Amino acid sequence: MNYLCKIHFSSNFLEKIGANLGCDIPLFIRGHTSFGEGKGDRLKPFCLLKTKWYLILYPNIQISTKEIFQEYSIKNHNKSFSSLSSLFNKPFKNDCEEIVRKKYSLINKLFLWLSQYATPNLTGTGSCVFAIFNKKKHAENVLLLIPKWTEGFISKGINASPLKKLCNSQKNTF
Repeated sequence: MNYLCKIHFSSNFLEKIGANLGCDIPLFIRGHTSFGEGKGDRLKPFCLLKTKWYLILYPNIQISTKEIFQEYSIKNHNKSFSSLSSLFNKPFKNDCEEIVRKKYSLINKLFLWLSQYATPNLTGTGSCVFAIFNKKKHAENVLLLIPKWTEGFISKGINASPLKKLCNSQKNTF
């Protein structure tokens, strides 16, 4: 927003505005690899040590984030949550995955298909499913095999958004 509108709001100010639009927006304003706690609004930066390649698959369905969060809240109303530091010692898991896979058979079908080649993961509340690869060629080979009922692409993991460097070249003063 600063770059496009040629304004000079601080990152903190933009994060506060962005959080009202969506919980994950502060992550994109910060522009570096982070883990989110809570609703995704408490960010902890981290650095990828090795380049990873992400195969992202989209099965052409829409999923209501509000609906998934409501069901998750009902199901987990008494659940205690682990701190981010304790989660680093456990395998990563998307808490919404079970709900989404039960409600959307196509997502479950995509998980089962992708699990033949890599460990599938759900993006947020869906509807994309992704897998992480150490080598680009491996991701490309799986992309060539995707079912006709889905779309996909490969993305290289990076630690900082190229836009962040561009935005940092402007002075933030607000």
